[in-house]
Amino acid sequence: RNVRWDKDKPETALYICEHCGTLWTDVQRWDAVSNGEWRAESEFNGKAGFWLSKLYSPWATLASLATKFLAAKRAPGQELMQVFVNTSLAEVWEEVGETVAPTAIDAKRASYGPDGLPEDVEFLSSGVDTHGDRLECEVVGWNRDERSWGVRYIVFPGDPAQDHVWAELDRFLLSTFQAGSRKLHIQAVAIDSGGHHAEAVHRFCATRVNRRIWSIKGMAGEGKQVWPLRWSKTATNDRVFLIGVDTAKDAVTSRWLIPEGEPGACAIPADPSLGYDDEWVRQMTRERKFFPYRFGQALWAYIGGTYGDDAVIQIFRRSLRVGFEGAIEQVLGLSTDPLSVRWKDKTAEEYLPIMEGRSAPQDQGTLILAPSTGSGSTNISPAISPDGRYVAFMSEKDLFSVDLFLAEVATGRIIRKLSSANSDPHIDALRYIDSSGTWSPDSERFAYVVTADGDNQIVIVGTANGRIQRRIAFEEIGAVTNPAWSPDGRYLAFSGSVGGITDLFLYDLDSDETIQLTNDKYADLQPAWAPDGRTIAFTSDRGPETNFERLTYSAFQLATIDIATNQVRVIPVFGNVKHINPQYGADNDKLYFLSDQDGVTDVYELSFQSGDVRRITNLATAVSGHTYLSPAMTVADDGTVAYTVFDELEFHIYTKQIADDAPLVEIVDNARDQPGRKLPPANPDRFSRIATYLADSETGLLPSNTWTDADTEEYKSELSLD
Repeated sequence: RNVRWDKDKPETALYICEHCGTLWTDVQRWDAVSNGEWRAESEFNGKAGFWLSKLYSPWATLASLATKFLAAKRAPGQELMQVFVNTSLAEVWEEVGETVAPTAIDAKRASYGPDGLPEDVEFLSSGVDTHGDRLECEVVGWNRDERSWGVRYIVFPGDPAQDHVWAELDRFLLSTFQAGSRKLHIQAVAIDSGGHHAEAVHRFCATRVNRRIWSIKGMAGEGKQVWPLRWSKTATNDRVFLIGVDTAKDAVTSRWLIPEGEPGACAIPADPSLGYDDEWVRQMTRERKFFPYRFGQALWAYIGGTYGDDAVIQIFRRSLRVGFEGAIEQVLGLSTDPLSVRWKDKTAEEYLPIMEGRSAPQDQGTLILAPSTGSGSTNISPAISPDGRYVAFMSEKDLFSVDLFLAEVATGRIIRKLSSANSDPHIDALRYIDSSGTWSPDSERFAYVVTADGDNQIVIVGTANGRIQRRIAFEEIGAVTNPAWSPDGRYLAFSGSVGGITDLFLYDLDSDETIQLTNDKYADLQPAWAPDGRTIAFTSDRGPETNFERLTYSAFQLATIDIATNQVRVIPVFGNVKHINPQYGADNDKLYFLSDQDGVTDVYELSFQSGDVRRITNLATAVSGHTYLSPAMTVADDGTVAYTVFDELEFHIYTKQIADDAPLVEIVDNARDQPGRKLPPANPDRFSRIATYLADSETGLLPSNTWTDADTEEYKSELSLD
């Protein structure tokens, strides 16, 4: 790009003038920049816009830019090259990822227009994007199975700070459209308030709420709902809906591939003058599905473990003055590019040996739920029916929220949606991050947890039609999770919180009575009934490491409770490591659970009779839900296990038949200290302030000889003689 240097000698880099071909040194380049002038390349409206790469910067040398380019070119992967293109060349990185070909979109063209929409169109919505010199508006028609038809794409030129631009938009939004014999009005409008015109957007929307014209703002994050259940408020007290843009982009990309006439299919008009021209198609096909690094804990763990925790503090402080990249260079003595390479290399160095000998998910199980099978990219909380035919699961497949679906276990074919917060006015959201649902013994009903009016409820639906049969609300119990149906069909066991402490409860479906099973300071979660109905297995912090006086807690252990006597029995298996998501098999002897005893979470089988522990999965990327304690595994009576795997940057559900000869597990030494559960560097070679704090359970506690309130006596202010 007009910079040339001798092979492998970036220090010889020179700039080539694109007009005369003269070679410039850094001094000549800087001199030319200082004597340059700004010239508008389009019609000037009084506001200057600039696009400048680091070639214009007096603080960047040609040699340093050439060195960065070569390092990025030679590095594995494309991460460093993307950083170079974005930050040094000031250009948009064309991400390699999933996208839609222009021909696929052109194939969706159909002969209709605003005055002759298809009969299937039932209502209209509109979206408005704000830019510095224009508003862009699209009207889309919809029907009940979420098929959509592009109706009109129109641009309103002008500065959004000017009232006349909004007046033109307002007149357009009052337009009527024809679908057969019906006249349709735009029934909902979402206007982007991101950027520099938020105040104008909020002002326009505030006086038009009765027309369902709302202010929105995009919010990045995998798995976030496209449309929230409630609006939020800005610092200026304006209402705004926070939109899950990553989820929306994923759904838009996939919906272009749905065949015509099927739920979710898209169409656009054949006439390009309605706004759906080649430029519109080009912009749509530029939208690629990719996953930027969003979570900072691993990076800061690497910096703290490599350079010391105090370096993290210094980076934050200096970032306020010189920015993030400048702070990294000043504190660590290297730029962000080599830091990224070192971090990646350290991660590979520590994790690749752990993955050796483990299998890819497709080598051990059968993929049933993923985008490639017709589901979404986030498929979690599976629950297999007792007869092994069906699996209920949560997914963002249908774009607008995380919903509950029913699918065939054998094929992965989705049969129907069982529940959606988006279509049920009585439900705010499904509880999906830390909870799964449960089947009735006859496989005809399904119970799951929702949030309604700010509280958790258990909802029961018929699996044949998805109709709600019953809602169960609890007045004094919060944080309801993981209902489990008793084998006789009478009770629902569940976890619930009272006073901030989580215990086990039973709900009697016949008498509407709630019975508390455990009542102590321990956390008791994820109940699962034994086939004989006499015992419930659950996970709890009842291990020997738990000490309420010192505020230290055991990793979650397996435990059982006898329903008749309420006697609790802790079942030690792998020591002080995670044991969660217990599930019984077809008989009382086998209990399946998830554990990370060797640093990677897998499915295990425990025989109560023999004490044998067998390994059911041995996966490179682990069995995992959204969080550390999320349920991610379910077992049917026929020995089929379904589990969630983080695979190809998505949550997929696999199934596997449990083998009678599954390998016995050798319990590892020092299971608590396995490197697989640690962030690199696993063994820092320098003092860690944070690690010291975490290991110290004493600081902050009252000394043992401290006088407490119970030891005090009322003081009597009187004098007396001995």
